[in-house]
Amino acid sequence: MTRIVFRGALVFLLVALSAPALSQGDFPLHYVDQKDFWSDPFSQLAVWLRCNKAGPRGHPTLLKDKRVRFDYLRIGTRSVLIGATEGRNGYIYVDRDGDRDLTDENPVPKRPGDVARWCGPVVLQVDGPNDEKLQARFNVVPGRTRLYPLMLVITPAGYRTGQVRLGQATCKIAVVDANLNGYYNDIAKDLSLSDEPGGDFLAIDLNHDGRLDPEDELCPLPRRIMSGGVLYRLSVQPDGSMVRLKPETPDFKWGQLEAENKNIRLTAFSFELGPFRLDGAAGPRRLPSGSYAVICEEVLRTDADGAQWAMKRLHVTQAVKGNVIVRYVTKDGAVEPVVCERQMGKRWGRGFRISPAVPAKLATPVPEFRLDTDARRVEIRGEVRTVRVEAQILDQKILEYHCSPIRNGRPLGPPKMRIVDEGGRVLAAGTMSYSWRGRPVYFWKVPHEFKGKFRVLVAISSGPFKIEHDERWFDATRLSPFVEQWGEGSRH
Repeated sequence: MTRIVFRGALVFLLVALSAPALSQGDFPLHYVDQKDFWSDPFSQLAVWLRCNKAGPRGHPTLLKDKRVRFDYLRIGTRSVLIGATEGRNGYIYVDRDGDRDLTDENPVPKRPGDVARWCGPVVLQVDGPNDEKLQARFNVVPGRTRLYPLMLVITPAGYRTGQVRLGQATCKIAVVDANLNGYYNDIAKDLSLSDEPGGDFLAIDLNHDGRLDPEDELCPLPRRIMSGGVLYRLSVQPDGSMVRLKPETPDFKWGQLEAENKNIRLTAFSFELGPFRLDGAAGPRRLPSGSYAVICEEVLRTDADGAQWAMKRLHVTQAVKGNVIVRYVTKDGAVEPVVCERQMGKRWGRGFRISPAVPAKLATPVPEFRLDTDARRVEIRGEVRTVRVEAQILDQKILEYHCSPIRNGRPLGPPKMRIVDEGGRVLAAGTMSYSWRGRPVYFWKVPHEFKGKFRVLVAISSGPFKIEHDERWFDATRLSPFVEQWGEGSRH
């Protein structure tokens, strides 16, 4: 069983607040079910099961369907047997009673009307503190990849949410049982986020727009958070029914970090400080010594009309192999470059360390953007002449950015596109939609008489950013097939 924490997702934005600071107290939380797989803010906090164990020979189950494949899901200290049948109309079985036999289990109910064909919720009873019984709740999404004919994506079935006081205003908050063990107060052992069973997640609506955005407001559950210069101990009840904030006196050894590029803004995270923003234009930032993960990166520009633009890094599945470079100023005044924290996490692979009393500079070069397009053959409802068109924005280090630039704090939305032939004739046009990876896609039903080449022209309002567009041509008769990953829908 392989544990992968996504984004695509998935970061927390903490804006430095002026006094008054976050209020002290206990705040109740209530449970909210996941209503829609693609729009739920935490659906991409997922566990992937590679169901590559064929049955039933030699396996502790008596199911006679030879299409059944198996894997185990880790729920706390318990391994839960899950079986599933291949195919669009397959069934999923979960060993709820722990007897390692699926013949006494009913199939997990399917959620009607969802293109991802997700099933659930599955509810398992787990032992809590003081002889309490907690509930582990999750949904299951079947899919496949090039290597595995059947994969199951296990996502939290919901989350605990409520309101806390932020100065004079209230703020929405949520905690997610991301490791699916029934507890809402698990803190990961380190920033690798790869320990089984791992830790839970926290989100706060700090921009007060009434929603929890996984792109900007989600992070691993920290031990403390800092707001308005005040440090708070954060504690969550095991069942997620309440969150407590208690002020503490900082006892850290402090260091200093400064961004060399004044047009770069980072959101970083540590378990002892929570999330924070490092704005290159703000100058040096005083930070506790220790390890940090970078969970959001933005490139900033201002256009001729004074509008503020931002290009945001896109985080999907496995982290990039690049590292953040920190340059430490030595005692003799020289600047020494150091590569820090190689592959700090699966979700966020870029990180850095802060050393006490040693000034450091963050080397983040200005990226050069280019837009790449791709087109692949896909079968939808038996129609094999459908083409899936996809676009992505990359920089010179092959790091990916959102295809929707942000203007004055608001994303511009999915781009429009045109498909043209070699003579310039428009074959198709429309507005793209976002896939689960966060990339804009468009499905085009190719006319039977068309057997030539075509280009995909994507119109992105980039403001002061310069984006080079590729000039790639595709042959409609020689397209590579697109292999469905998990689910086959897109989020709009």
